[in-house]
Amino acid sequence: MSWEINTCELHRIKNVNNETKQEVERLIGYIQQFNKMMNMESINLHTLRLSVDGKEIVINDVSEWEPGTTWITKGGSFAGIKQEDHTQWSETDDFTKMLESAVDAKEIELEMIYNAIVLHGEAVYGCSYWCTEKPIPDGMLGNVERKMLEYYDQDDSVWLYVLDEKGAREPDYTEGFENYNDVTSWFSYNFGMELNAEDSWEEDPEKMQALMNMANEFAEKYDMCEEPDEPYEEAFEMSGSLKISPEQMSGLQKDFQRFADFSRTTESEMILTATFTSDEGYPFAAVEYLFDDGEIKVRSYRY
Repeated sequence: MSWEINTCELHRIKNVNNETKQEVERLIGYIQQFNKMMNMESINLHTLRLSVDGKEIVINDVSEWEPGTTWITKGGSFAGIKQEDHTQWSETDDFTKMLESAVDAKEIELEMIYNAIVLHGEAVYGCSYWCTEKPIPDGMLGNVERKMLEYYDQDDSVWLYVLDEKGAREPDYTEGFENYNDVTSWFSYNFGMELNAEDSWEEDPEKMQALMNMANEFAEKYDMCEEPDEPYEEAFEMSGSLKISPEQMSGLQKDFQRFADFSRTTESEMILTATFTSDEGYPFAAVEYLFDDGEIKVRSYRY
């Protein structure tokens, strides 16, 4: 089984004690997974920037790495995976040499932005690798900084994560919209909205038609790829990908509020999942729309 992860990650380490040295070694091992593409079917590497004691190498826009892991099929059915025996960087490559020097370096910084198709296995990536619930050693606090933002093709969740002198946590947010001038477009991979009635929507054709009119207007306004499906018995659902401009953000809140008001007047239950991340511009930013006691509220994150 495979799934797509879309990840932005930034790591900064001041290597000053045993805990930070172990973290450097862990970071090196992590990068080597990309080198071998372990449990990875494909990758689009938008940015890889490695800095070691002030020396820096940047790799941008790589979309044709050879597969590290391939499917094995038998009789047309999945039978396992095979790890290819090759690496993306040779032992004499400048990137490999810099990576080796990181073991004894005082300051290391790694930034990666990528989307990859990964498989179940021992090697994991992104938040599955870094966002642990284990206690953070005291020697790392203030010396290790980590920022993660990740979303998926098969799940509507968005993972926002920070490690700093306060520990590991969800980043701080402000209520309402913030004017992020360095974000030129916003994207939600798996926006989802549900309106669940007590009885079948078909029992009240007028209400069902009003709901479908709103849904079709919404889909056309925000250029959704597929037309909304009619309710199935008590359940109505809209889902898909949305890409919007900064100028549309406040209007989107008003359009969600129309559905919230409709939910109240029809005594149906509304469920909204809509977190937008930076599609173009500063990567560690997000805007979340929440349905809370009949109102659509907004949280803005930048970290």
